[in-house]
Amino acid sequence: DVAGGGVLMDIGTHWTDLARWLAGRDYAGIYALIGHFDPRIPDEVEDTATILARMEGDVQAIIDVSWAVKASMWLIEIYGTKGTAMANLPQGVLVYDEEKRDWVNVETPSWEEPHAKLLSLFLKSVAEDEEPPVSGEDGYKSLEAVIAAYKSAEKSAEIKLPIES
Repeated sequence: DVAGGGVLMDIGTHWTDLARWLAGRDYAGIYALIGHFDPRIPDEVEDTATILARMEGDVQAIIDVSWAVKASMWLIEIYGTKGTAMANLPQGVLVYDEEKRDWVNVETPSWEEPHAKLLSLFLKSVAEDEEPPVSGEDGYKSLEAVIAAYKSAEKSAEIKLPIES
């Protein structure tokens, strides 16, 4: 209760936001499993969660977050009708080339610490009276997906979005 949430609130909000941004679609349904595996972490909160998300337009996303994994990576895999891409952040991005039948490194902008970059862009938008790069609606929809994940884990059922009050 005092913590306000575990790994889903801490990391899950960022990954649900990123998945929504990458897909360009809103969530339609969430099914989630949560657990506690690391004895060093207080057992009042989950330290591991897996979300199976159904998005508008038959898009699916799987989001795994954990404080308990000893050597995790920031790994993003995208499988689409026109190809496959994989990002192992901050190392780089690979795209599968159908003609070469091999993975090809893609040139990406240099890595910047994401919290510092987001804060810098937000302050710039305030100073220049512009829209921030991440809107309040984006934050709301990310939080709604995480709340749906908690409800799903509790009920062992898919939770449809948007959540009705």
